[in-house]
Amino acid sequence: MGEKKRKTKESAEDISGTLRERAEETINLKAAQTPPVSQITDDQALIHELQVHQVELELQNEDLERARRDAEVLREKYEDLYNFAPVGYFTVDTAGRVLEANLTGCRLLRIVREKILGRRFQSFLHQSSIPVFLAFIDNALRHEQMQTCELELLRGEATPVFIRVDGTGVRGTEPGTSRVRMSISDVTARKKEENDLRESEERFRTLARNLPGIVYRLYVTPEGNRMEFFNDQVPVLTGYTQKELKSGKVCSIDSFILPEDRARVLAAVEEAILQNKPFEVEYRFRHKSGRICTYVERGRPAVNHGGTVVSIDGIILDVTERRRMQEEVRKSREHYRQLVENISDVILTIDLQGIIRYVSPVIGRLYGYSPEEVTGKHFSLFVHPDDLPRVSEIFARRDDGECSENVFRILTREGKERNIRVTETPILTEGTVTGFNYVMADITDRVMAEKALRESEEFNRGLVENLPDFIVIYDDKGIIRYANAAALNSIGLPAGQVIGTYGPAYIVGAQRDDVEQNLKRRFSGENLNPYEVEILTGHDHNTTVILRGSRITYMNEPCVLLVMTDITDRKRTEEAMIESEKRYRVLFEESPVSLWEEDISAVKSWIDAKHEEGVKDISGHFATHPDDLIACTRMVKVNKINAATRAMYGVESEEPFSQGIGPIFTGDSYAAFRDEIVSFASGALEFHGESINCRLNGEAMNILIRCSIVPGYESTWQKVLVSIMDITDQVGAENALRQANKKLNLLSGITRHDILNQVAILEGYLELAGDAEKSPEVKEYFGHLYQAVKTIQHQIEFTREYQEIGVNASTWQNIRDLVTAAAKAFDLSQVTLTVTCSGAEIFADPLLLKVFYNLIDNSLRYAPPFTTITVTCHETGKEMTIVFADDGVGIPPEDKAHLFEHGFGKHTGLGLFLSREILAITGISIAENGEPGKGARFVISVPKGAYRGFGKPDTR
Repeated sequence: MGEKKRKTKESAEDISGTLRERAEETINLKAAQTPPVSQITDDQALIHELQVHQVELELQNEDLERARRDAEVLREKYEDLYNFAPVGYFTVDTAGRVLEANLTGCRLLRIVREKILGRRFQSFLHQSSIPVFLAFIDNALRHEQMQTCELELLRGEATPVFIRVDGTGVRGTEPGTSRVRMSISDVTARKKEENDLRESEERFRTLARNLPGIVYRLYVTPEGNRMEFFNDQVPVLTGYTQKELKSGKVCSIDSFILPEDRARVLAAVEEAILQNKPFEVEYRFRHKSGRICTYVERGRPAVNHGGTVVSIDGIILDVTERRRMQEEVRKSREHYRQLVENISDVILTIDLQGIIRYVSPVIGRLYGYSPEEVTGKHFSLFVHPDDLPRVSEIFARRDDGECSENVFRILTREGKERNIRVTETPILTEGTVTGFNYVMADITDRVMAEKALRESEEFNRGLVENLPDFIVIYDDKGIIRYANAAALNSIGLPAGQVIGTYGPAYIVGAQRDDVEQNLKRRFSGENLNPYEVEILTGHDHNTTVILRGSRITYMNEPCVLLVMTDITDRKRTEEAMIESEKRYRVLFEESPVSLWEEDISAVKSWIDAKHEEGVKDISGHFATHPDDLIACTRMVKVNKINAATRAMYGVESEEPFSQGIGPIFTGDSYAAFRDEIVSFASGALEFHGESINCRLNGEAMNILIRCSIVPGYESTWQKVLVSIMDITDQVGAENALRQANKKLNLLSGITRHDILNQVAILEGYLELAGDAEKSPEVKEYFGHLYQAVKTIQHQIEFTREYQEIGVNASTWQNIRDLVTAAAKAFDLSQVTLTVTCSGAEIFADPLLLKVFYNLIDNSLRYAPPFTTITVTCHETGKEMTIVFADDGVGIPPEDKAHLFEHGFGKHTGLGLFLSREILAITGISIAENGEPGKGARFVISVPKGAYRGFGKPDTR
């Protein structure tokens, strides 16, 4: 303290000396003529001293004013630094009352400065921190040294807020004047990090203690490596104590590694240290007991700030048992692979996402796919599109803990469908389902046999009825827990009297003991083959069933699901099928119509091959390659012919047709055969037409042929039923009738021409006579005569139109072509014509073109002004409608009833009448249902069988 006062005194003296020197300089500047000091009197010296003292006071006053201004600036800086410091500053008294506080501290406590002054600081603290704070105040005042504590604020929030308080005490000279100055900082984040670090370290310690391997740290030093172990697994894995594992060049256990592996292990560790990268190495270790163990060691280097590896953290795991199990698994897989590659069923493995992970090679022989084409793809790509929704639903809701069996269709690589039965078994990995194994058995032959049964019944209008199976669930004591309606109906008792009873009691005789034993075997996990049993029913006979079963979990209890198929009805069905087949054979053989059963699947395969080659127009191909059409006749396989066929063609059996149907063909036969093949290729299932065949004796005959693909063979054409009628006499009669009509038409034409000539002469004379002078009454008579002549002329012209109707045979005609041809006869430059009947054809009189001509002519005469004509086609369940519409004025309601009557209209009155007659020849009708003011709308209704090709693209 004395030293401090001394320095203060010296500093004051220095300042005083400096002031006097400055004062002297100022006076000397004001009085340049001051006499030398030796000449100054005492009075002058006194005055001089007073002047110097006055100047010193003035200078001192200036310095004080400057110091005051500097102090003011420093005070403002101090206030800014104090208020906006990154930590809170508080001054409290001995009771903890806040005397001073900066803005940062107020924000930390979430209170304004005006409200905190005078308030006890501990009111902002959590109850547990108040004693700590009071002890902090006491220590700061008692020791006058920096004190530190950490406190929890009272916030009422889910996450606590912690602060660090640093402070020193200042003792006052008077009672109650002692103070403590504190700085406060938020340490919540640091506290959380410290807690997290402690928890992390604790977790690490817990993890290390519970890991099944040796957790270690290898310290890398120039003097040698030292290994530290973090758990007590060393004696468990090696048989040695940690003390026994203290030697070693690279690590403490290298001397116990088998010599064959030691160099590789040391090299892996050295490489990890040199390249600062993780390592994993497997090696064999000699256990203290002498047995050889297999270890896997994984390590990761740790570096210092300079990038030098200073340690390796690692773990050593005993994989001896795992390697043994892997070897067993490898042998098992090899055995499994040989098994699945040599059985006739396809084995697949599918993961939980539906991706195929494995497929046995037999898939190539059965379905054309190589395993590489299938592996890695979703199973749905190979399922038949019609079955995909059902299969996807089954896959999505499958019971992952049980086996299941499903039947659906798949597509081969060639696009053919095959029926398969799939048995699913879950793959369990450590108790968790990770995928499924599937055994895929091809049941196409069985399905085809069942389909043949249904088709046989269809021929005889019969129905083979399959009764539903009986489903019963037994518990491990043989008690029935569930029975479906079919089972209850068979037993003849309601559910209340069956559920809870002893199941084997419903088995007949000695078979009851077998069922009881088989139930026990199923509960023990044994899989049994289906077998026959006879069950008691509530009817007058017992029922024999095929019994199948599997173990399931029902109502959280182990049970057995039994499925019993009533084979009594199956036997009856088989007998009915035999009887139905006999009836079909009788009907087929004794039919008066020539019937053929043909197999043209080879033709279908040939067409498919052409499509793959890029040939789309089969008809055009036949036109340029007639030899291919002849070759197709040799591909037709005749399976059966009936007695009428043998009589018609003069054959005794199917033997003449062993090489196809060429023996009955003439040069005119190929056109109908070509049309049949092209029709089937375009998707039609039926064909009918006329052709010419010859008997084996060479005699030609006209035939009417009808071919139908039997249902179920649409994709293969393996069964086609053909009926043939000899229409030679009919064709002859039609030719004779056609010749007679031709002669009559010629005669009527000549007669009509002569009459029209006379009518023209009469019309001329009437005009000449009408020009002469005559009375009004006579002129009226002449007018009537002239109108009668015109009427006669129109009626004779109508006979010319009408005589052509029905003369020629009806043909298939394309609607788009007809409308386009009819429109060319008119000027439609101001009209937009739209036809949307692509591919549609109707069977009608050749004068069908006249119908569309009359409809367009009708629009041009009566619809103007109008801008559009549209022709559209629509198919319903029973017919196809052709709608001809314009946007003209429409037809008045009073005219609709007479629209198609003979003579009605403003022109000849024949157009719409003739149109109706032409359409009626093939059962087609026409009506008008337009709305007046919005245009005419004619609807042509074509019955089923009189149209074809609707909705197909037009190849023209």
